[in-house]
Amino acid sequence: EVVHITDLVNEIKARGFQNLYIHIDLDVLEPREFPHLLLPITNGVSIDHLKEVLRSLVDHFNVVGSSIVEYVPQGAGDLKTLEQLVTILGINEKSVD
Repeated sequence: EVVHITDLVNEIKARGFQNLYIHIDLDVLEPREFPHLLLPITNGVSIDHLKEVLRSLVDHFNVVGSSIVEYVPQGAGDLKTLEQLVTILGINEKSVD
C-alpha cells in the first residue's frame, strides 16, 4: 500500500515529532531502476518517489541524522543515484567534518 507524502508528513507532525533520523534501506527500490541491491524486491519504490519523500521530509522536519544501507555497487559509475540521495539529505563534505 502506497502512503501519500502529505499523509506521511501529517502523521509525523500529529505525533509531535520535529526531529527525524532517516534510515533508507535501498532494497525497497525497484531493481529495474536501481540494480545495485543484495536482496531486490519486485515492484519496488521508484527512485523519483523516494526522492520526493526525502525532499518533503527535509522540507518539513529537522533531519538530525540519516543512514543509507544495502548498497552493492557493481561498477565505477554506480554512484549517481546514491549521490543524489545523499545530496537531498544534506550530507556533503562540509557537513561531515
